[in-house]
Amino acid sequence: MTNGNCTTNITGISATVTVNANPTAVAGSNTPCPGTNINLTETGIGGTVWSWSGPGGTFNVQNPVIPNASGANIGTYIVTVTNAQGCTASAQTTVILQAEPTAAPTNNGPICEGSTLNLMAGSGGTMWSWSGPGSFSSPQQNPNIPSATLADAGTYTVTVTNGFGCTDEASTSVVVNATPMVLASSNSPVCSGIPLGLMATGTSGVTWSWTGPNGFTSSSQNPNIPSPTTLASGAYSVVVTVTATGCTETSSTAVIVNDSPVVGASSNSPVCEGAMLNLAAAERAVSPGRGWDRMAFSVCSNIPSLLRQVYWQAVLTQSLSRFPPRAAPASPRPLLR
Repeated sequence: MTNGNCTTNITGISATVTVNANPTAVAGSNTPCPGTNINLTETGIGGTVWSWSGPGGTFNVQNPVIPNASGANIGTYIVTVTNAQGCTASAQTTVILQAEPTAAPTNNGPICEGSTLNLMAGSGGTMWSWSGPGSFSSPQQNPNIPSATLADAGTYTVTVTNGFGCTDEASTSVVVNATPMVLASSNSPVCSGIPLGLMATGTSGVTWSWTGPNGFTSSSQNPNIPSPTTLASGAYSVVVTVTATGCTETSSTAVIVNDSPVVGASSNSPVCEGAMLNLAAAERAVSPGRGWDRMAFSVCSNIPSLLRQVYWQAVLTQSLSRFPPRAAPASPRPLLR
């Protein structure tokens, strides 16, 4: 060894140099759904101490867990790994938040009892799970309930899941309105020319709409046809609509309008006492091929009393034709002086 002008020979001295290996640092993370855990991992070799830092804070464990993933705690995380010899290595990983599906359920309510209830989950998602009143459940995106009843009203909840396993849940409220009650009837059977009365009984707070043969319409609850003909025979329907909800119900009644007979009565009156009194009834049926029919008369028992009198006069005439009357004074003969 030389120091300036001086030279010294050194022998017999040695030194040992140790070079320690650095640890390896390998950082990783999951891709969390909103609201779930962020899992940071370090899978290198040789580390004994770990120091993480990032948007979600600092951590001194190998594999930290950050709850409730959100936009505030995603981004780049750096880990520094130290081994037993104090050597260090660093790595980083970027946490990406998966897109969350949006559950936005709706329905076609309010609906009327007996209608189809349609439930809609909204767009997005690959799996759906519905629950609702009466133990209702469905895996369909947009299920329906045909012929809904009042018991189907209430809250329906859907859980939507996307391809990453992320979920969202929301609810929709369903209203089912009651169907009105209605019963249609009439004073049928009636004879032509006799008022036909139509009646509807049911719920209050409604409107009425009648339809029937021969172009008949009416918005009255209990309409009538003052002088019906046989063309008024047939089915009459009334539609009842609840003013507040628009729910409707229909009822029908069958009407029969019979022909009324046309008759005329005559006699040879006045006659003199002791002369033959002749009573006669001329009859004509309204419908071709129909003759005098007492049964038809009994059906048309509400024809005017004058026609009933004529009918019995006709019966009396027919009886007299079979059993001629014995002579009886009809009017006093004049005295001849």
